[in-house]
Amino acid sequence: MCLELVSSRVDECTSSLPLKVMKTWRRLRASQRRLMEPLASNRIIFVNRPQPTKYCNNHISTAKYSTISFVPSFLFEQFRRYSNCFFLFIALLQQIPDVSPTGRYTTLVPLIFILSVSAIKEIVEDF
Repeated sequence: MCLELVSSRVDECTSSLPLKVMKTWRRLRASQRRLMEPLASNRIIFVNRPQPTKYCNNHISTAKYSTISFVPSFLFEQFRRYSNCFFLFIALLQQIPDVSPTGRYTTLVPLIFILSVSAIKEIVEDF
C-alpha cells in the first residue's frame, strides 16, 4: 500500500516528463514491485516435520582428511618430520640381526606407539 501511495505521487510529479522517460520509469517501478513481493508465497517451510520438497544441500566440510585418504595423507605428514624418518630408518636397520646389538623391536615399538597416538589425535581433531 505504501508503494502504491508513493507511486501515485510520483505519477503526479512525472506527468510533465517526456514519454521515453515515463516508460522507463514505469518499467523500473514494475520491477521494484516484483522484488518487493513476499518470498513466503514462493516457498513454504514446515516446522517439526519433513519438508515435502528437497532443496540443495549446503553442507560445508573443513576436514583435512577423508575416510579413504586418511592413512596415506597421515603417513606422508608424519614422515615429513626428520625425527620420524630417523626412527623408521633405525627400526629398519635393527631388523637385521648382524647390525643390531639390541632386540629387533626396541625402536619399532616406540615408533608405532608415537604414530598411533598421533593418528588418534588427528582423527579426534578432524572428525
